[in-house]
Amino acid sequence: MKIWMRIGRANLTNGGRSVYGIPISYDEVIEAFNLHGIECISEYPEGDNISTRQFIPSNLDDYMTMWYGDPLLWDIKRPYEHGVVGYTQCMEINLNQGFIDSMNKCDAIFVASEIAKQSFKNQLSVPVYKIFGGYKPSQFYYIERDFQISPFVFLHVGATDWRKGSAEACVAFAKAFKNEDVELHIISPGATPMFNALKTAFIYEKRIKFIDKVVSDRMAMIDEYYREGHCLVYPSVGEGWGRCLPEALATGLPAIVSRVSAMLETFNPDAGWWVDMQTETNNGCFSVDVNDLADKMYEAYHSRDRLPGMATFAASYAKEHLTWDRGIEEVKPILERIYNGDN
Repeated sequence: MKIWMRIGRANLTNGGRSVYGIPISYDEVIEAFNLHGIECISEYPEGDNISTRQFIPSNLDDYMTMWYGDPLLWDIKRPYEHGVVGYTQCMEINLNQGFIDSMNKCDAIFVASEIAKQSFKNQLSVPVYKIFGGYKPSQFYYIERDFQISPFVFLHVGATDWRKGSAEACVAFAKAFKNEDVELHIISPGATPMFNALKTAFIYEKRIKFIDKVVSDRMAMIDEYYREGHCLVYPSVGEGWGRCLPEALATGLPAIVSRVSAMLETFNPDAGWWVDMQTETNNGCFSVDVNDLADKMYEAYHSRDRLPGMATFAASYAKEHLTWDRGIEEVKPILERIYNGDN
């Protein structure tokens, strides 16, 4: 079986600014396929998001085409000898007609979580399966941490926005701590509008550090994003996968995680704490219980003797359950059926 992994060209940028160049998960799923005996080649194998050039295999009829990323950017044209599928890491949402039309052109859709799979199955006319998103063990490995050192650092990583619970993390931190030697680091791969807004709103709170950090060397991400932290704060209101969570757990970082969405099948509370959710009456959407988040941050700081055990559990749990190997092994027979026209 051979797969040509395509990506809509606009997926390579984030608002015109490079984040990591080609998305990390795009490269990682290609590598994972190849490690499991599936020949998978990239549409953009070299360069960054500015310099990269498209690669089209000369024997294209031997390949299944897999589109990655935003379905609105998939340029699907039939026929394909061995089928065409889509892989999107969208969270569970009500799909608009553009998404539905694009996805229904595929032979099958793959998503990154069970909750997204169930959501999309009810909206699409094509089969929906799951490729469980993972992390790369050679890149994210266990770090020995001194949990008694000061300052104690909470990390909130990923693109700062409403969906990630970025504002709630700041509000909860301010509620939880008055004079303790503790910091919250908001680390974003770009100065998003919310990043700038929160930086202004919390300018009085010197213990909240706003760090705009683009990392071009992916092997440096463990040092640039995770090494200095003692606890991950991940109060996202919705994820199709939530890449930062398995990466952080793999490094032995205990976590405080919202009890919703893809985190329900990714997180184990023996590695930290769940945060309660509440329903907003105006639109029925879930939101983070900021008071409970503040309580869990306070508990993490004042339970530092428990954190080494949580850290070792987090790393072992991630290695056993959250790598790309799990997802590829589960989906390989499904892809083979589609490739052979047996779907």
